[in-house]
Amino acid sequence: MFTVHDIDKSNALSEYEYIKMWRDEFDGDMRREVAFKFMSDKGQFEREVKLRDGLDTNYVLGMIDHYDFTVDGEFHNAHCTTYQEMDLKKYKYAITMPFADRNLETILRSERPTLPQKIEYSRQIAEAINHLHVNNLIHGDIKPTNIVHFQGRLRLTGFHSSRKIPREGKSYVGAEFSSGYLPPKMISKITTDSDLDKFRNYFLKNEEDETSELWKKVKPKFIENKTAAYLVKTFKYAEKLENASNGDHFQEEEPESPDSLPYDLVVASPAFDIWSFGSLLYTLFTDTTLFKLNRKDDLVNVSAMEELYNWDEEKNKKYTQRITIRAARKLVSKLLQRDLPDCDLPDRYNTMASILEDDFFKIDLEGEPHYEEDILEKVIKFSE
Repeated sequence: MFTVHDIDKSNALSEYEYIKMWRDEFDGDMRREVAFKFMSDKGQFEREVKLRDGLDTNYVLGMIDHYDFTVDGEFHNAHCTTYQEMDLKKYKYAITMPFADRNLETILRSERPTLPQKIEYSRQIAEAINHLHVNNLIHGDIKPTNIVHFQGRLRLTGFHSSRKIPREGKSYVGAEFSSGYLPPKMISKITTDSDLDKFRNYFLKNEEDETSELWKKVKPKFIENKTAAYLVKTFKYAEKLENASNGDHFQEEEPESPDSLPYDLVVASPAFDIWSFGSLLYTLFTDTTLFKLNRKDDLVNVSAMEELYNWDEEKNKKYTQRITIRAARKLVSKLLQRDLPDCDLPDRYNTMASILEDDFFKIDLEGEPHYEEDILEKVIKFSE
């Protein structure tokens, strides 16, 4: 495909050739548009490709094709070194997906969805997450930018953090994350120099690492008097042999030296996505995030990490009371429960299937799109 569009035979695509290729190959009579996602990390690339195998594209954004710069000679020759001032040299892998017209963040910011729309969006997201869990996977990074609108329905994308739900052995979450949507169990408190040194030694192998994007993301946040610091229970993947493959549907990567970290890693479970879904619904029904976030959806302030670390019923009520719709408030309160060992509270949900049975999703809105929010809110409260 690439060589056909190399008009000047330069073994690379110019910007004009690049745009023309995608217009000719993917628009055509069907007017189909695509998104082209470049990746630099092989593990992330393999997860994105393998995970979509066998999943229903009614719930996840599907994949059209994938390309490996290191083995695909045609892709290697056509690979742009620059495109719109973006250096692509380090991005050796790519996938093409259907072009979703917008993500949930754009919808919330620009369209001000009505209450019926918010309820339907909540249902579609819950069904998509449940589909992953039924297939023994967690998403690991549920947030507005990883939920896209395509052909009239919201679908999940961004599977770089996804992991297996372990039946035997262990599968860990936290290597890649958005801390603004993490559950409390993902936050660690460091109070000793020895534990701080363990963390620094794990991530800082040389001086250059201190200026890396990874360290900027994971470095501890200290409280004002410097007597304690908070951080995410993250880790790095161990290097994998190039020929290491067992042909599994979705091959797990192992943590690098987990015993050298000052905390225990968190095992993948549905509870991880359930908290993130609760945080998402909080945003959907309050038009703000649970805590202040940066552009990468990470927590900005140490006070937010401290609040999350110390999350309890009192804090749950403090935040969820800001949700004015009673049915939504009750649901979000059940979702934002601290995930404690052997915890079986009557007012919490442990599966997405049980969440979809909540009274919040049983309100019949069909045939009544003309309702204004204040009228519909009264209907909801009356139905309770």
